[in-house]
Amino acid sequence: MNNHLFHHDLAPVGDWTLAGLILVIWILLGWLIARLAFLVLKQWAAKTHFQFSNMFVRALPVPIYVLVIITGFMVSVKNAPFLDADVAVISHWLNVAMFVALIYLADNVLQGLIRDLEKKHQGIREAHFLFSASIHIGVWALGTMFVLDSLGISITPILASLGVGSLAVALGFQSTFTNLFSGIYLLMDKPVHLGDYIKLSTGEEGNVEKIGWRTTQIRTPANHMVILPNSKLAENLIQNFTLPTPVCAFSVEAGVDYASDLKKVEAVTVEVASAIQQRVPGADKNYQPSVSFHGFGIYSINFSVNLQAQFYGATFTMKHEFIKALHERYRQEKITMPFPVQSVELRNAPPDWGAKRPS
Repeated sequence: MNNHLFHHDLAPVGDWTLAGLILVIWILLGWLIARLAFLVLKQWAAKTHFQFSNMFVRALPVPIYVLVIITGFMVSVKNAPFLDADVAVISHWLNVAMFVALIYLADNVLQGLIRDLEKKHQGIREAHFLFSASIHIGVWALGTMFVLDSLGISITPILASLGVGSLAVALGFQSTFTNLFSGIYLLMDKPVHLGDYIKLSTGEEGNVEKIGWRTTQIRTPANHMVILPNSKLAENLIQNFTLPTPVCAFSVEAGVDYASDLKKVEAVTVEVASAIQQRVPGADKNYQPSVSFHGFGIYSINFSVNLQAQFYGATFTMKHEFIKALHERYRQEKITMPFPVQSVELRNAPPDWGAKRPS
């Protein structure tokens, strides 16, 4: 090795000067050409409406400058007083460095693409770390395989080991990965958002407080926190009271006696409901309530009173206030709301059963 690497001590000084000048001139010219090219590309990217072009131009400078320096060394080495074997070794490692620069460029381009997508998709923005880390690992792992292959190192045993190891990890962390990918689905598909009021088919309901990688937190009306694995949430039938808008229409069931004047019942009920729409916090003041008669019951004519709240949480207070106000108004108007009466038949009872007992 010493005979090869140090033979250039006896080489003419002019050869080294020429190699150095070639390197300096190459780098200066390359830098100048790259700068001019970047200016042209930036002007072109500014005129296009394709976001990828702007992102690609932003990612170019550092990798291109590195490639200019590497190619400068490659040209300089071929004109330096090295032995052919030394030139081959140095050129080989410079090729490796060029591979690394290209990997860095690919990584920058993909990271720029993720940053541009984050501006349009909240799910990607919230999952920035996962996407960014996955791209970093994937690009550099794939690039490392190419580099090792270019160095003559067989990557087949490495791939086999990675395959077995990945299978073992996947089996060991199956539930964790299931929840992780369910979290990605929730962030990307966005069936729920932070602050939404939801009700699950399993009975849990409340406001969504946090959507994490593994779990989702729901605050119930009783101010308790339900920690739900993302896989369970993704499998559930979700009723979202906030989508497509927070405005929530609801109805209150009631019934009146068959002898009642239905026109009067409707007018009085709408009047009470309109007052509730105007005075209860959270009620939609622009909504006009209505009454819908929908059936003849066993002991009453049944109807629904339709109201509307600005958000689901206000429906509880509106129902509470409406029932109180309607009951009081019906009492004043002498409108009867019948209730079921049970008759009890006693058989084989003693003759004196039920008689008033002496005190």
